[in-house]
Amino acid sequence: MLKKFSEFDPIPLKEQLFSGRSFKKEQIDFLNTFAKKRWSLNSQGLVNIKGDFLCSNSGLDNFFGIEFGEVTGCFSCSRNNITSLEGAPIKVGDYFSCSKNNITSLKGAPQYVGSYFDCSDNEITSLEGSPQIVEGFFECSHNRLTSLKGAPKKIKGSFKCYHNLLTTLEGSPITVGKDFNCSQNNLTTLEGGPKEVGGDFECSKNILTSLKGSPKNIYGTFSCDYNLLTTLKGGPKSVGKYLYCSNNNLITLGDGPRCRSFVHTDNLMPIYVLDASEVSKKEYSNALQKAIQNEEIDIEKFELIDLEWIDV
Repeated sequence: MLKKFSEFDPIPLKEQLFSGRSFKKEQIDFLNTFAKKRWSLNSQGLVNIKGDFLCSNSGLDNFFGIEFGEVTGCFSCSRNNITSLEGAPIKVGDYFSCSKNNITSLKGAPQYVGSYFDCSDNEITSLEGSPQIVEGFFECSHNRLTSLKGAPKKIKGSFKCYHNLLTTLEGSPITVGKDFNCSQNNLTTLEGGPKEVGGDFECSKNILTSLKGSPKNIYGTFSCDYNLLTTLKGGPKSVGKYLYCSNNNLITLGDGPRCRSFVHTDNLMPIYVLDASEVSKKEYSNALQKAIQNEEIDIEKFELIDLEWIDV
């Protein structure tokens, strides 16, 4: 909680008229509580902060009319009752977090963030106003987004938009350096999604009927379980790690991507994992036969993967 103004050392009148601008006592109180002797005014009359400004869990409703310019360190106002980012820093050298508030719009958000940007667990309905340069990950999960329009075009880290109301991936970043997670939405297609994902791609728990639009190559794990898929056709050409495709309406895995391992489980077939990249075709065939004999795979109900489908 903010300290009372009287708890601070007496502030001379000239500090209330700092660089020609008049400050109210509550504004000076606010700045000194979280950045005493580390704040200054720039030529535009905005407040710059040297180092971090961490005002999380402080019962704040707003920034007391302060308009921030540049914060060289981290800026966090999470776990408050803030409804607007008006006055938030224009540039943040490290991470920016406004998670767990009541924010409905990203208007006023920083335009440059040197590390990650986290606006999760709010009431945000649009990404318009998002920072266009984010050097780390971008998280907007647990909001009320129906579109990704306004999102940065390139993310060096991960992009997480799970648990929203998305019906389309239009507007999503074109390239994501690490993971992309759009699980727990209302997606029926992956059209409009990123073209390149450097880590995992998760689209679980949607209502997908097709994988058309997914990235051609996924360097991590591809998770498309808990959807309405009947085929893996249209999905990525290759998956660097695991393919999770359980709890769908699949009748074949034969049109799926080349991958290191696959994990499939549903009412017809229990979990079955085989690392095909380090075994010969003969060893792979023997492993399949053993799985069938042990009733781990019901060959009458499920079409087995063609051996030519996997690079060995």
